[in-house]
Amino acid sequence: MAEYSIRKRRSNKSKSFRYVPLTILLFLAALVLGLCCLFRITDIVITGNNLYTEEEIIQAADIARGDNLVFFSASKTGARIINRLAYANDVHIIVDYPSTVEIQLNESVAIAAIECGSSWWIIDAEGKVLEQTDENGAARVIKVTGLEITDPSVGQKITADNDTKLGYLTELLRAMQNRNIQEKISELNINSIANITFDYDGRLTVNYGDGASGTGKLDKIIEVIGRIGSNAEGTLGFSGDGTVHFIPA
Repeated sequence: MAEYSIRKRRSNKSKSFRYVPLTILLFLAALVLGLCCLFRITDIVITGNNLYTEEEIIQAADIARGDNLVFFSASKTGARIINRLAYANDVHIIVDYPSTVEIQLNESVAIAAIECGSSWWIIDAEGKVLEQTDENGAARVIKVTGLEITDPSVGQKITADNDTKLGYLTELLRAMQNRNIQEKISELNINSIANITFDYDGRLTVNYGDGASGTGKLDKIIEVIGRIGSNAEGTLGFSGDGTVHFIPA
């Protein structure tokens, strides 16, 4: 009789253990269901946008109010925005539980245009293609000549027949943007990497010389332009010792 009672207790205990995994699964299912019901997007906050409307950004992000935050991926959402909006340079997404998504957008700045085929291609200082346009559209930025680009595509960085030229170009464009002088320059010729030239304010021709010398030369050019006055016309260039000389028109 005692042996039968022991066997019965063991049998009941074994049956109880069989129900434990099911109980855990039911608990987890209830937990996930509760989270899904609780963490839903009610507010989408967008900052840093000037070129795109909030609706355009939300559509590119492929999110909507009412979506579940439990399965939300900030990295994938940011990647979708960058891939779908050419002027989206950098995206930072903050999730503020239980219901808010903030999209911080940094937009690219159109700085130059390069002709390829029958079109002009607007780029930022990093060489990313922002849009395809015509000659009239290209007139609002720096027109770059002397560089052959290949198979440009909106949203992608340009490739060229000469990587050295391309490297000098993007370095110089970044320097011009950092010094906020890009609006003073309408044309830049990089046909010769030993003698890059550009115009300044429609009144000065700058013989910049070799792009390998770095962008410190640009600071020297800007300093001399400040000294010669806002009405001076002529040519600026570098002498053998690296000083800037001005030849009046």
